[in-house]
Amino acid sequence: MDIGQVVEMGKAELSYDSSGKMTSGIVKSQNTYKSLTYELDWQGNIIKSACIAQLNPLGTVGKDRLKIHLEIDDNRMLLLTVTDLLTQQVLVYKSAIAHLY
Repeated sequence: MDIGQVVEMGKAELSYDSSGKMTSGIVKSQNTYKSLTYELDWQGNIIKSACIAQLNPLGTVGKDRLKIHLEIDDNRMLLLTVTDLLTQQVLVYKSAIAHLY
């Protein structure tokens, strides 16, 4: 399971004319998916990873196994609760997974 958000990424070009006046223009802009469960270094390598929930016994393809509940608290934190439908065990309870700005 991966939780993330769609973010707009852009590149801009800055230049100065002979009088020192700055001009800018967008070179490239695109929407991309950013995972909230891991972070990448400047080369794109995973430097921090989060395991949200482990299943025991393992799940079966085609069968619903998890109930996911997301909520936003008063501090704009995205909280995650995960319940195993097979065992009825709460695997994660109100874990803060992202700060929403």
